[in-house]
Amino acid sequence: MKIGIRNGFGMSIALLAAAFFFVNANAQPSLEIYRKVAISINNSADFSVLSGDGLIFDHIHSKRNISGGWEIEAILNPQEFEILQNSGLNYTVLVGDMAAEIRNREPLSAAEKQRIRSESGIQGFGFGSMGGFYTYAEVVAELDSMRLNYPNLVGEKFSIGQTIEGRDIWAIKISDNPDIDEAEPEILYDALHHAREPQGMMTLFYFMYHLLENYDVNPEIGYLVNNREMFFIPVMNPDGYVYNQTTNPNGGGFWRKNRRNNGSSFGVDLNRNYGYEWGYDNDGSSPNPGSDSYRGTAPFSEPETQAYRDFVLSRDIRLDLSYHTYSNVLIYPFGYKERFLTPDSLLFIEYGKEMTRVNNYSFGTVFETLGYVANGGTFDWLYGEQALKGKMISFSPEVGSSLDGFWPSQSRIYPLAIENLSANMFLAWMGGSFVMPKNASVSETVPGDGFFERGEEIAIVIGLQNAGLDSSAEISYQIEPADEFLQIISGGSGSVTGLGARSVAASDTVFAQINPETPPGYAPQLAVSITENGLTRTDTLRNMFNVGVPIALFSNSAEDGLLGWNPGNWGLTGNTYVSPLNSFTDSPSGSYPSNVNNAFTLQFPINLSGVTSAFLEYYTKWDIEPGYDFAQKKSKFPQTAPVGSRSAHRIWSPAAVMAFRLPVNRAIILFKVSG
Repeated sequence: MKIGIRNGFGMSIALLAAAFFFVNANAQPSLEIYRKVAISINNSADFSVLSGDGLIFDHIHSKRNISGGWEIEAILNPQEFEILQNSGLNYTVLVGDMAAEIRNREPLSAAEKQRIRSESGIQGFGFGSMGGFYTYAEVVAELDSMRLNYPNLVGEKFSIGQTIEGRDIWAIKISDNPDIDEAEPEILYDALHHAREPQGMMTLFYFMYHLLENYDVNPEIGYLVNNREMFFIPVMNPDGYVYNQTTNPNGGGFWRKNRRNNGSSFGVDLNRNYGYEWGYDNDGSSPNPGSDSYRGTAPFSEPETQAYRDFVLSRDIRLDLSYHTYSNVLIYPFGYKERFLTPDSLLFIEYGKEMTRVNNYSFGTVFETLGYVANGGTFDWLYGEQALKGKMISFSPEVGSSLDGFWPSQSRIYPLAIENLSANMFLAWMGGSFVMPKNASVSETVPGDGFFERGEEIAIVIGLQNAGLDSSAEISYQIEPADEFLQIISGGSGSVTGLGARSVAASDTVFAQINPETPPGYAPQLAVSITENGLTRTDTLRNMFNVGVPIALFSNSAEDGLLGWNPGNWGLTGNTYVSPLNSFTDSPSGSYPSNVNNAFTLQFPINLSGVTSAFLEYYTKWDIEPGYDFAQKKSKFPQTAPVGSRSAHRIWSPAAVMAFRLPVNRAIILFKVSG
């Protein structure tokens, strides 16, 4: 089955990004009240009304309303709110004072805090005094405490430079010889470029304590600390962060920029001040000093970004995680331009998949994940500047959902930090070599019908990929059954010498027999253990093949037209397909319209009587409005799997859903595009 979803849009996100980057701000933002509002938008003309008056949005949340238009939720300062009031558009004030709402939250009790801390298993990390978050002074104290308690793993804190108000931007190094500059892969983690986003800083501290407290008990962590130099800059914007503490000591300050005095306003957005494609246009940053996205007078005009630049240029850092909040996304370059990928886009996609495997964040460029552009950003410079330094593989997690916001509740601090542990660990691994099983090639030992049946002997070759950025030393591997449905006959161990960065090698052939008692449709599993430099890691390969001879209950290659389907507004296209000459598409006449809810449904159920397991396979690709629309496949298996969640996937890719020990005796297939 071939399903195609063509490019379309419900409204112009490029317009939204371009329209909202001009706003005037008072020189006394401490007096400002931020409101959360829901704005009714009927069409692009409504955006023109707002953009003409200079309204800026940051971290909007949108949904379709019952009239077919949009409802935009945004947090506005007084000047922005005044523009909205004068626009004539309908709006509802959802929260009259965001800071007050945060102040009025019920704090966790001492017992609740102790319980959360105990359950985490990390003793050094705790709650800070500013709404549960560390203040700048507490950050400095924590860095000193780490050095005192782990002098063999944590270096003395050092300043990479000072802010415009004279505060130090502190950094530390975690490694097995922290006071010695060793020839080991270097990784950088930073947070709080934006002063109202402290969860990123807390996420880094949780990770740091996770490394330190598990160094002697977790072999993988011990290996990473011994073979990497990990640098941490927990507060990149001390002035803005201290300012938020001054105005809102219990948390909830909404100041974003640094504290440069612009004359009639304060602050430069540090994450629009980096040199690569700085000021590329006025959509991805603002020339207006009052804007929250004001890019400054020149690239690296701010002492904070100068310090960051000079530190990076003084090192040989390969990868970076620059933490922000919020949106539950993982962003990578390029951000300054719509639909513009780097030459290393396949690497970013591969790493993005692994880094979001636990937290299920969406990943992609700024435009793909958030629907706008941003120039002068950290990760664009880290990757794009390759004349003064080597390119760096850089990501920005936007931690937390819209419900968490910029200042998550105290009960969410630990969960949000924990859900990003695997991403932090993965990035540290990628700095060196990291050999992992990539896939499995399975064949019959005696030529037959191409299916893998009970009792049959098979040959398996495992692809071993070095996903890291360094060549590996000699690695050895051991391949064993992970369940009772495969028996190894011969092979299963071997070695590979010097596997290059980003390269793949094949294991020796493993000969195995399928257990005669294997349930039809079951996918046997293999455990692959890989040893390098004395460390052994084990991964499980699943879904290599299904046992038994499948019976095709239904197939459709789009060559019979729409026969057998309730197509809605779907149709056929010959512009793109997997096999000639057609594929199904939701938008046969061009881009899909606004407010679409377009289903493509099989007319008659598929009879599954007597079937113990079944799977549905199809090819799909999509190009949809980022951040707003989505596509789904539904089946009565019962499973629902998104095939495109608010991003783009522009190449044909296979997809499958498996149901084992079916609870139903029929299936209906439905593909739906909503937006």
